[in-house]
Amino acid sequence: MKKVNRNKSTSPSTVSTANIMSIYSKSDLELFSSYSHEQVHIYDKLCSSISSSCEIAYCTSEGITICVPQTYQRQLSSSQNLSSSSSLSSIVVARIEYPFESNDQINSVSTKSTSSFIFEKLKDKYLSRLYEAYKHRPTSLSSFDRFLCNDTIKYKGFRRCLFSPFDIRLNQGQSILATITCAHEVFIYEIISSSKRFFLSQSSNLKIDLTKLLFENIQLENYLQDTNSEDDYRLLYFHLTSHILWNQTGTLLFQLQYSGHIIIWKFYGSTILNEKSLSIIDTKINKPLTMIWNEQAQLLLIIGKENQRVFIKLDQMKLFPININHHNDYMNTEYTQLIQWNRNTLLLVESKINYCLIYTILTDENQPSTYNCNQVDYRILPSPIVGFQEEQYSSSFLNHISILIGCEDGSIHCLIISRESPLTIVDMKLVTSGQMKSCSRKPLLLRHFNLSSNELLLARIFYSPIVAPNVKFGFVLCTLHRWLSSTVKSTENIIENFLERIDIPLWRSFDEVAILLNEITHSTNQNYQIKKQTNQNVLFLQRVCRLCSLLNNTKQIEIYENQLLKIYRYQFWTILNSLFSKMMNKLTPIELLIYRICSNDQQIYSSTLFMCPMCNTSLTMLADDLLFSTCSNKHMWPRCCRTLLPLSFDSAQKCSLCDRTIILIDTNNKNYSNFLQYKDHELNILFSSICTFCM
Repeated sequence: MKKVNRNKSTSPSTVSTANIMSIYSKSDLELFSSYSHEQVHIYDKLCSSISSSCEIAYCTSEGITICVPQTYQRQLSSSQNLSSSSSLSSIVVARIEYPFESNDQINSVSTKSTSSFIFEKLKDKYLSRLYEAYKHRPTSLSSFDRFLCNDTIKYKGFRRCLFSPFDIRLNQGQSILATITCAHEVFIYEIISSSKRFFLSQSSNLKIDLTKLLFENIQLENYLQDTNSEDDYRLLYFHLTSHILWNQTGTLLFQLQYSGHIIIWKFYGSTILNEKSLSIIDTKINKPLTMIWNEQAQLLLIIGKENQRVFIKLDQMKLFPININHHNDYMNTEYTQLIQWNRNTLLLVESKINYCLIYTILTDENQPSTYNCNQVDYRILPSPIVGFQEEQYSSSFLNHISILIGCEDGSIHCLIISRESPLTIVDMKLVTSGQMKSCSRKPLLLRHFNLSSNELLLARIFYSPIVAPNVKFGFVLCTLHRWLSSTVKSTENIIENFLERIDIPLWRSFDEVAILLNEITHSTNQNYQIKKQTNQNVLFLQRVCRLCSLLNNTKQIEIYENQLLKIYRYQFWTILNSLFSKMMNKLTPIELLIYRICSNDQQIYSSTLFMCPMCNTSLTMLADDLLFSTCSNKHMWPRCCRTLLPLSFDSAQKCSLCDRTIILIDTNNKNYSNFLQYKDHELNILFSSICTFCM
């Protein structure tokens, strides 16, 4: 059993920073919310992830917990009604349990699971080969070898999880989560959006058992070869996954096996484009540790024990060994970052216990079959490193590379590297200390941390093991902190900072609502007058409308919403005109009505297609009011902000990110038969679960 607690206020304590060069402490981060769990276990340090819509997921022995900061509702937006408890609390979206958990007291994994099926297949035919390998190479005995015994199916829960960065607008507003179970299987989950959660009576959906799919489409015997090589025992680990990684668009998933094989899958949303994997490549690495992807260079770096490192060029699907020019490189790499420093140089950052090492790799097109990796510099941290993350939007380091380094003691440091030649470490400073004064558990170790995509929220996962015989559980604490909001002080600065971030789509940075604007609602007693701008594009107006909604500014919100919808109407008509101008006679009545609404600046009568629910008379849609339609008896009825049609009860749903209602178009709806042909491309906005104001 687990006990969940919600803590409202906690402050970090100070940690020692001895032997660290150029560290200048910063004020402690403001706590946003926290959760604690009793009697659970964390198997892996890379146990958490954060989505673009601010869903925080972390893995324990009891499953995956997903929580989000509570977003604001219009009725709670005024400062008179907003209390500190409602603004600081978070809500649990889902708890995902292992789907094949057994009721058997001996084994926690059901015989119906993929891992159990593969184990039974390997046990009689291939397990003896592993022990034969011991005779040739006794040093092969390690913790890896327990994966082929019955201990594998005695564990439950999940080891790792990773949200896909795929555009949720193209996936009906649902987030995609890739996971590694404790039986080393790979599952793909779809996290149901808030607009569908209560209608479907579920918060997550297991979409793909990737391990099962893999072994249904390959001949396992082809990868479990028996030769005279002393390293062949590694091939028996082909079915066990150690690491997963998405590319930056969420269209590729890299799956690293303990055997050293890389499996590449091609995705569109939560759907695999091919039943078979895109490629399976044997890296020849005996014991792989980690991997990292560089989007610009289209390179995948795999690192193993004993300084084994290889590149995979995606366009060639070919291996390129890496030579490291460092004689004392005897420690194993645990975490890494691969950053494009300039056109022909990659920056490789690696962690080895509490050492942070910086390398350069030349990527000239005329490069030979191997790459050379040269160490540039290093820094020593006060405790073992638990992860890296590059900052993208830090205004203080425009001409530098800023890398956050998390340490086991809970502290987070910022490593600043120059982008100009020669490559040097400019500074390393302490951003925040880590230990929580209100938590009496000792030791409290940081296992993982994540920064939100807009770098406004920091999530940290702490673990305190219980030291006792035959006990494999402890105490888990998840804390959420404000990150960059501490640099903005006044109400006006907070609002201007929110409105200026138009380079980040609102759907990708929706956590700003709960982080930045929380301070506005506490300090604002009057309506804030938004400064007028001559260049008011859709992205700016989206943020203005969201701001007016949060501040309950009813005087301005309808004006700005109509301005945004007029721009949207013109853009929508441009698309419709290019697709259907020569085939208007083939459009259905509803499709033709949408076309006329977008192309005509005059009032339009809906005829008998849409009737007033109050008096059953025809509704009229005015060109100057895109929010409401009226009837002859002056009844007003809201309109959908995507189709611009009057809303109807039978096809309405809530936006995945805000409280607006939109029309849900079913893929089998014959009234939109022509529009459906373009649902994945030009007209994908009509078939998303996100409204025009959040896209």
